[in-house]
Amino acid sequence: KLAARITEQAANTSGYCAEISYLMAVQATWEHHRGNGEQAEVLATSVRELAAQWPNNQFSIRARATLYGLYDSWVAPFDTSLSMLGDALRESIALRDYEFSSLAVNWFASNAVLRGMDLTSLGRRLSLHVDQLSDYGNLSNVNVVRYLASMIDSYIGQERGSDEAATSTALLSENTIPKVEALHDQTQKLDNPADRLAIGTLYVHRVYFAVVFNDYHGARDALERAKEYVPSLIGSPLRIMLTFCEALVTLQIGTRKKQSSQRFDLNNLITGLKASESSPRKQLATLKRWAKNTPFAVPKATLIEAEMLWSRGDHNEALEYYERAASQARDLGLVNDEAIAYELATRRCDSQGRRDFTKLFARSAHQAYTRWGAVA
Repeated sequence: KLAARITEQAANTSGYCAEISYLMAVQATWEHHRGNGEQAEVLATSVRELAAQWPNNQFSIRARATLYGLYDSWVAPFDTSLSMLGDALRESIALRDYEFSSLAVNWFASNAVLRGMDLTSLGRRLSLHVDQLSDYGNLSNVNVVRYLASMIDSYIGQERGSDEAATSTALLSENTIPKVEALHDQTQKLDNPADRLAIGTLYVHRVYFAVVFNDYHGARDALERAKEYVPSLIGSPLRIMLTFCEALVTLQIGTRKKQSSQRFDLNNLITGLKASESSPRKQLATLKRWAKNTPFAVPKATLIEAEMLWSRGDHNEALEYYERAASQARDLGLVNDEAIAYELATRRCDSQGRRDFTKLFARSAHQAYTRWGAVA
């Protein structure tokens, strides 16, 4: 609202400047979040034109990075927006705009994980930015990136240096599954322990990597906290990741059972079962709506359809959807989604003793994880 008001005042008075382009980028993100796609597109176009007038200005760089990180990732090819976000991040660091850079590197890390960027390259890139920003930027956002770098290192089977390992210890719990509460509780390491955006981002990644590690109970625990911070994730494509993971966790292990003093009632049981089914259906509808304009949501929606079909007992049709989701992910270059699709199919077939399909899907999952760089 503030961005819209200031932008309107600028248009009616002395004109525009680089600072206004940054505010307009924030407004474009907000309008897209609200579903006003046409208005968001008009604003985004104006931002690019204004930012081009002062290409090396701090606020022009902020404006471009905001579009690349929070708007273009929804409406433009992921490779293009991620590459340009990386360039804007380097420019921001070069100008020593460390406070904003620590936010931009958070966007870059999140989008790169969503994109399925090669884990070895991503881990090196994130570790470099952590070193660049640890002494200057917002430590809440830097700790999110440090967490991701630690997770990537454990996933690719790489040990970190002693200093980095010590710093990351607070972010990890036993069995290499990260414990977000460790960061959340260590307020002395945060510039702003009430930074809901940083903490929310951290919880969403905690959910995602728990799913990747097949720790669905851990993912369900983290989901309860992550959903508290969803309102802070305005414009973030992480909302797609969270919606996907929530549906997947529910279909894998169900929702958490609440304690009740009521006696057993068959009607209550049936009502509960229907409620547990309706949640993935609602999330699938959301994923399909996003998939109309955001390609990287497509295989996630198809994969949830596969899981729902399997849960209903339509196993043969479900296998077709698992393969379709993997094919869609492969066509989009989303090797992480391809790997998850094949692994889910593998585990489902193995649970039914379908050994031929199990071996076939397991081989494909291994190949996809290897291409992603997950070799541990």
